[in-house]
Amino acid sequence: MTKSEVRGAMPLDIVQRSVQFLLDQLRRSQSKTTGTITFFGGEPLLFWSLIKKIVEFAITEANDAHYQMEFMLSTNGTLLDAEKLAFIRQHKIFTDISIDSHNETIHNNLRPFANGKGSFRRIVANLRLLRKGDPVGIKATITPTNIGLVDYFAHFSKPGTLSSIAFSPFFSAGCTDNFSEHDVERYRIELEAYANFLVENWSKGKIVSPERNLLSLIRLLASEREGKSLSSCLAASRSIVVSMNGDIYPCEPLADIPDFYLGNIQSGFDNQLREKMIERINSKNKKGCENCPAKAWCGESCISCSYVMGNCDSGDKALGAIMRYNFLIAEALLEKIDTLTKQ
Repeated sequence: MTKSEVRGAMPLDIVQRSVQFLLDQLRRSQSKTTGTITFFGGEPLLFWSLIKKIVEFAITEANDAHYQMEFMLSTNGTLLDAEKLAFIRQHKIFTDISIDSHNETIHNNLRPFANGKGSFRRIVANLRLLRKGDPVGIKATITPTNIGLVDYFAHFSKPGTLSSIAFSPFFSAGCTDNFSEHDVERYRIELEAYANFLVENWSKGKIVSPERNLLSLIRLLASEREGKSLSSCLAASRSIVVSMNGDIYPCEPLADIPDFYLGNIQSGFDNQLREKMIERINSKNKKGCENCPAKAWCGESCISCSYVMGNCDSGDKALGAIMRYNFLIAEALLEKIDTLTKQ
């Protein structure tokens, strides 16, 4: 919900109004009792004192209103230390640390410090601060440079302190870093090997719980088989992003894109824009989805995917193929490991 940038912290009044806005939305729902606040990039840990104020303010306000508040944090992990981890542990802030490869050279090429030096060793040292049960996991942003899912998962499963290991292929709204057909095929081969790795190891308790993005696809497919409809995108209806100046957008990938503006946290939603956005999200035959090979699985539910596919000549085909492979592998795992759906 809260977006920070390297250029400065979100003003405290915007933060507090965002928390109050979330509580107002919970009251209006008349069924939801828990709100979730997510801190993400730039780098949220640059503003650690503000994060602590937000968490403490949100908990106090939620308790007074008889609601609960949950928190998530996305960080590059370089600024993590024992004091921050103690606070994360105390307040059960689910934390995703970005580490893009088990290979130091590959990670450092993808995520160097501003001075050009690599960040791998700093992050790995900070991961050693973790205890078993800490609400901390890692996530790799997959590009053509670091397609190596099995080795990544196997390497970081060994310490046994991470709560999850995730990965997600990267497609930007700006249509950069697209996958070639060769890259997509490499991803398919690696994804199949990853599925076999899970079958052989996870069900035997040898590795941590499988990456949650794929698990969500498995649950979705299992739900569909039980006669339930495919889950729709929650953006604009039950999830929003607040930018630095308080502007509201449906989700993080679409933040600051004028076509997806929904209002401002000071004045609230522009109800007309919001209603049109929800209608747009729930509509079928979205631009970019018409010929997508994953259309039969996802139900055209992701507005961000449809935007990328509809605006990137080379990105649409690759993204559609990668999504289709993700669903196919999830379907295969649903057949092979029934216990995955019960996690």
